[in-house]
Amino acid sequence: MTERTYTIEIKTKKNIKMNKTLIKRKSELMAQIRNEFKILQALQPDFDNAFFDDESMLSYMHFLADKYKWLIVDDEPEEGGGK
Repeated sequence: MTERTYTIEIKTKKNIKMNKTLIKRKSELMAQIRNEFKILQALQPDFDNAFFDDESMLSYMHFLADKYKWLIVDDEPEEGGGK
């Protein structure tokens, strides 16, 4: 997975760097989360193969984005787009 870090600088009168944002692609982040959830399912015999669904992955992605202040770029094609 390719990560790009962009620094967004907000300068005050004292030229202090205030904010840093990591931009992540949704497709790459979802693939990483999906793989990590598969590992968790394999390590825990109590989990069935469908324990984590798409809603669980999206919820975890939003949790990570909020916690780490990531900007998620939705690069996945929309359903029903026709192309």
